[in-house]
Amino acid sequence: MDRILMIPGPTDVDQRVIDAMRRQMIDHRSGDFRVMMRELEERSRRIFQTENDVYLLTCSGTGGVEFAVANLVDKDDRVLVPVFGVFGERLAEACEFYTRNVVRVEIPLGRAADPEVLKKALDENKDVNVVAFPYNDTSTGTICHDLEGIMRICRERGVYTIVDAVSILGGRDIPVDRLGIDVCITGSQKCLAAPPGVALVSFSERAYEKARRKEKRPHYLDVTKYRHFMRDRSETPFTPVITIFFALNESLRIILEEVGFGKWVRRHEAGAEALYKGLERLGVSFMTEPRYRSPTVIALNPQQGIDAEEIRRVMRERFSIMIAGGLAKFRGKMFRIANIGNISQQRILLTIEALGKTLNILGVKADVEEAVNSCKEVFAGRWPG
Repeated sequence: MDRILMIPGPTDVDQRVIDAMRRQMIDHRSGDFRVMMRELEERSRRIFQTENDVYLLTCSGTGGVEFAVANLVDKDDRVLVPVFGVFGERLAEACEFYTRNVVRVEIPLGRAADPEVLKKALDENKDVNVVAFPYNDTSTGTICHDLEGIMRICRERGVYTIVDAVSILGGRDIPVDRLGIDVCITGSQKCLAAPPGVALVSFSERAYEKARRKEKRPHYLDVTKYRHFMRDRSETPFTPVITIFFALNESLRIILEEVGFGKWVRRHEAGAEALYKGLERLGVSFMTEPRYRSPTVIALNPQQGIDAEEIRRVMRERFSIMIAGGLAKFRGKMFRIANIGNISQQRILLTIEALGKTLNILGVKADVEEAVNSCKEVFAGRWPG
């Protein structure tokens, strides 16, 4: 293992996924493409746990968020957006492009949305008809507490919902239909362990009907075009990124048919528990309160005045492990370690060992052996195989 990516996307991918991209191009209006497209549609629905359409877009996860907002949000809608990091801010900005009626609910650093916050905000803004939020925000290492409770309140109020699950779907169980999520977004390069380039977006029937009634929809991201081409032709309306479709199809095959989706999610859960235990033993300080800690990205304070970028540099240059810094206003104020995609015991143990040694190199005393052993204890009891 020459180099390890422990950043919140893109992630290291299976060699078979890389090999899938080496295939020769195919005609995206051919029978071969339609066969692959039907496989992708079926596998995507299983990952989202939905009977609704899941559209595959040639764009980043942010493009998927734009697709959701541009089709669902109209000029007279009132949209509530809980903001607890950079991606909540971006989601609010996207909504503000389509309506002036956006209510931002600012949540303190280290916390995320929960049923109590949402209920209070909706009680204070009774004319809200759309709620949009990131389930997991990698910029702050936070995850919404009690998604089921949040969605129950949304169903009771009858509001439409947009859930940005770009960095969490596949790393946590999200039964889209059972929860009643109208629009749910993820990206190929996160927990689905494929290269970047494809956004996947599920759309409920009632959300589609709202979008269909909208006077103006974006030309490239018009959901009615994607629905027509998917249902009637098993194609995309515009030229797709065929190589990444090959790769994503192979990655989903591995997740669903070799590993098993339940086991794939449990690996993320066990990996997160081991990382948090190991980091606690190293004495590092977390940016987030315990019940809001993300299982896919851990946000950490630099130790005793050490520059976060210096920690990243030593990890990269001495141990060939790439970890992330802070985004936007958090740049230089934190470093982040991801637990995304092809999770393995080896990757986590090497990361904890390298971070401990890095802290020692930079003058912070850390017990590397104790930290590594604490991870091993978690794996002995939790690792699903």
